[in-house]
Amino acid sequence: MEPNKRTPQFVGQAGQSGVDAPEDERTAQRTQERAEDAVLVDRVRSSDPDAFGLLYDRWFVRVHDLAFRITRDEAAAADVAQDAFLRAWQNLATLEDPLAFGGWLLRIARNRALDRQRREKRSLVVDDEGFTMIEVTGAGSALAPAGFSAEERLGAVANPAQIAEDNELSALLWESARALPERDQEVLDLGLRHEMSPADIGEVVGLSRNAANQAVHRARGRLKEAVEARVLWHRGKPKCSELTSELKEAGIEDFDALALACIGSHVTDCKKCQGRRALQLDPSKMFAAVPFLGVAWALRAQTAHALSNAGVPMGKSVGLAPRDPDRPRRFSNRRASKFIGAGLVVVVVLTGLVFSGEVGDGRLFESESSPQVTPSTVVAVIPELTPEVTVTTRARGLVPTPVETGTASISISPGSAICCSFVSPTITWSSTGGARVEVLGDNLSSSFPSGSTEICPGSTTTGKCEVAGSSLFVYRVTVYGTSDQVLAESTVVFSVRN
Repeated sequence: MEPNKRTPQFVGQAGQSGVDAPEDERTAQRTQERAEDAVLVDRVRSSDPDAFGLLYDRWFVRVHDLAFRITRDEAAAADVAQDAFLRAWQNLATLEDPLAFGGWLLRIARNRALDRQRREKRSLVVDDEGFTMIEVTGAGSALAPAGFSAEERLGAVANPAQIAEDNELSALLWESARALPERDQEVLDLGLRHEMSPADIGEVVGLSRNAANQAVHRARGRLKEAVEARVLWHRGKPKCSELTSELKEAGIEDFDALALACIGSHVTDCKKCQGRRALQLDPSKMFAAVPFLGVAWALRAQTAHALSNAGVPMGKSVGLAPRDPDRPRRFSNRRASKFIGAGLVVVVVLTGLVFSGEVGDGRLFESESSPQVTPSTVVAVIPELTPEVTVTTRARGLVPTPVETGTASISISPGSAICCSFVSPTITWSSTGGARVEVLGDNLSSSFPSGSTEICPGSTTTGKCEVAGSSLFVYRVTVYGTSDQVLAESTVVFSVRN
């Protein structure tokens, strides 16, 4: 089945707490949302016929958005979402910590989407043509200043709200992220847009907490480099003539890992490009403001009815209600929340929850202060509960389902050479875990988990490596699991310059 080639429509803010809110407010809001989820999970387990439908209303947009990023097809994403909610209902008794419901559900959705992607042989996480259409047609904010390109507007962004209001800028940020390894894209999406902690990210993608911390910080740095490079790329027509020539000589036509490496190498010696790539706002905060994709009302309702027909008690889910003519046709989390956020107040006492604001703990937003939310009483807004009901939930440690894990790293020394004759560089790689390892690149193919060898990407004569003209050569080590899923991947680029 070919991907649905519609133009994605971004609707609402990413995350219900608002990325422009102070960090302590966002932390408190996330704490409250997790508490609300935990109460609803307990209600489902107590045979409340309405509770699971409310969980569906709270999480459908997020689950669909994550599935769409992987499948690149709206109908396929809806199928994945339906399957994820059905499996969540069937296996809810196995969830150790009700506070972890959101991450647990997203992990189910991610695994189902990846399974479908492998079956249909899709390899990208977003609809390339759809985002290109946004950029070409200029579907930007009505408030965007005339005469300025998306790249120029991005450099001037000072408030995350500007990203949420401008489809062009949202598309540009996604295109920047797509030049990064898929694991980085996942970490950025879950950590920034879904506002998940490193521990929860690790639960979803199958990493230990420490590995997730490292992945978070690494992805933040790479995103900054990618966004700056995308600004200089300028839709494939850089303002710098020297950069244009270098990209042309290397045969680079798309903004990808090769373009990122080429631009990064160029900007080191180009003062003008160093100035042009300047950004006013941290790219992590920009990416966090990219809204979730809007979901058609009919698709949301169709999925809700399918779950109900499968025996899932959907109760009073808004997905089962007849569509009100005044109700929006496309839903975001923020819009849906007004239907499920009104109701009676339940006092939820959270014991043992401490949210640290230290950068070393994997925080995605850095600040001078490190606010903490100590164990306290949190007001959770849950509809249709008897007044003055107190539910006490003790936070438990996350107990991850056993998953396959792996690590991969690769390096090359030196990382560049002057054409056309030079000493062959040495490439070194290592990996752990997984069922098999694949190391590929120009004149290199290996299945050894670790190794080191001299490599010539061109031809070897008189003891020297010869390459005609400027070129970029990519070498990659990939660790696969028992089901041939990618557990870890690392890439290095060797450049030859005139």
